[in-house]
Amino acid sequence: MTRVDLVYSAAALAALALNRAQPVSAVQEPQAPTALPEVVVTADRYPVRADSVAATITVLTGDDLRAQGIRFLGDALRQVPGVQVIQNGSYGAATSLFLRGGQSDYVKVLIDGIPANQPGGSYDFSALSTDNVERIEVLRGPASVIYGSDAVTGVVHVITRGGRDLQGVGGQAAEVDALLEGGTYDSFRWEGAARGDLGPVEWSGSVSRFTTDGAYEFNNRFRNTVASALIRARPGASSEVTLSGRWTDGRFQFPTDFTGAVVDRNQFATNKELTVSLDAAHRVLPSLEARLVAGRYESDIASDDRPDPPPGPTSLSLRDADLGRWSADVRLV
Repeated sequence: MTRVDLVYSAAALAALALNRAQPVSAVQEPQAPTALPEVVVTADRYPVRADSVAATITVLTGDDLRAQGIRFLGDALRQVPGVQVIQNGSYGAATSLFLRGGQSDYVKVLIDGIPANQPGGSYDFSALSTDNVERIEVLRGPASVIYGSDAVTGVVHVITRGGRDLQGVGGQAAEVDALLEGGTYDSFRWEGAARGDLGPVEWSGSVSRFTTDGAYEFNNRFRNTVASALIRARPGASSEVTLSGRWTDGRFQFPTDFTGAVVDRNQFATNKELTVSLDAAHRVLPSLEARLVAGRYESDIASDDRPDPPPGPTSLSLRDADLGRWSADVRLV
């Protein structure tokens, strides 16, 4: 027997003797954490286990994305099979998603169940961040037909984080997070987030801001502010009500003209979005649930390119598109 074996055996015998000398109640077997089955809601429009879904669906968890340092949805979606993300420049530039070879306006985008596409189906992912996101569900292929004719190639569903997964004492727990980041091109980002579980009520909230001067010599600054919150109440064993909201305010300055030349010192675009969602469910019978999903989506997308001082450019281009839309969906499942 080697010396290493002797040391190990002595330590093992000492530990065994100590355990035998203790009362039975003092020796506790460690309990393995309970692994809950993954649940998705996008495939069938109500919560089901992921392993029982026949559709092609990919789930990206917010915790994994934040651990990888991925802060924008466009970057996150590059991990999904069959997805191609095109960004027309640095941070803040228009970002489009192409799914299964289809056009970018063939993908339906939902934020907590509320449609967020522009008229015609397009959606700009440039300012949509992963802040306070619990998971992103990407549904690909013909199963997206249940979302209508504007979901030709698939659905991207962004779901806000709650507090139910916190492990608290007596059914109550809370956590607070703060983050500061800095990098090249004078990039800076801060975030403050909190969430909690109070038994019948769970909640979360997050505020962040990202700024960068961009890669160009001048007029390439991008700033993006995001605020998100959720509160979910369970007044009874058969009822659940969730209210959530997300506000995004982005401004992107870009100095290039249509040829890519860096000539414009005052051209910029703004992208503001607000989504408010109400999701109420009540189990009428053991096998029948009534669910209401209603909400409001607003966006203000604008661009401003006023004439520059000599030598130019001297053209004038202004655009401002406001959108406000109510939506409601009632179903029995």
